[in-house]
Amino acid sequence: MEQAGLLKRMADQALICYDSDAAGQEATLRGMSLLQKEGLEVSVVSLPRGKDPDELLSSSGGESLFRKALEEPTPLPLYHVRARMAGLEGQGRKKATEEILQGLSEIPVLDLAPYLASIAGALGVFTHQLADMLDEKRQKSARTGSDGEKRENGPQGVSINGAGGEAPAFPDPLESALLFLLWQSAEKRLQSAPEAVLPLVSDVKVQGAVAALLNGESPISLQERWHETSDRFLHAALSSGGDFCEAFSGVEEAWQKVTASLGKRSTEMEYRGLMEKMTRGVASRDDMNRLNDLARILKGRR
Repeated sequence: MEQAGLLKRMADQALICYDSDAAGQEATLRGMSLLQKEGLEVSVVSLPRGKDPDELLSSSGGESLFRKALEEPTPLPLYHVRARMAGLEGQGRKKATEEILQGLSEIPVLDLAPYLASIAGALGVFTHQLADMLDEKRQKSARTGSDGEKRENGPQGVSINGAGGEAPAFPDPLESALLFLLWQSAEKRLQSAPEAVLPLVSDVKVQGAVAALLNGESPISLQERWHETSDRFLHAALSSGGDFCEAFSGVEEAWQKVTASLGKRSTEMEYRGLMEKMTRGVASRDDMNRLNDLARILKGRR
């Protein structure tokens, strides 16, 4: 972990190149996880089967082959799938799928977003189904971590909802990041039009907070209103959004990437809704025209 932190100080991207055998692939997965958690953009250099870096470079034409491999690295999300592809066939499919989903759920959403369609195709599911499965994995991991803390720290008092009570919803990381950026940047609040930003947010609570900020309410005033309630969801959203934005060099970079990802997700959701209407035979001519427009937009982004 210390070495990963040193690498992060010197570069934003890391290329991993281990042996191409099974042990090398496992080492690659472990190394990628450490580097990714430090905020590095990780890709894998794939070598010809049966070769290690030293053997390849020592062979005839090896330097040229190695240089070509460096120019065509495999992004971290895709490698997670390719390293487990053999297990997706036969009786080991369920285990391999779980391992893939667990690994992917630990990758930041923005790093994962460009490859969701390709990964969904490899797993034989739709993109929105894959997104739901990954959200479920993240929520399960968050609950497990929270339960562990409670066991270590002992009882935390009596729930105001009595025994049990409904667990708070897990804040969406992208929408939380948008809220956090508006909370932190008065410039973004002034520059952003509500009609352009609000459609990017689906969570009612986050949308309400975003609308309040865009319509002139100060973060201090909004915080005072939250403090009067027992709802901790928006506080959790701000914390989650702040953690998410730490991967970026500044507000502008974070804003561009977060809004672009939310825009794409919004477009995909609208596209799926219109596809469902078309499948049911209830789509109007305007719906079909809009569906074609959205298909062109999504195709152009891939």
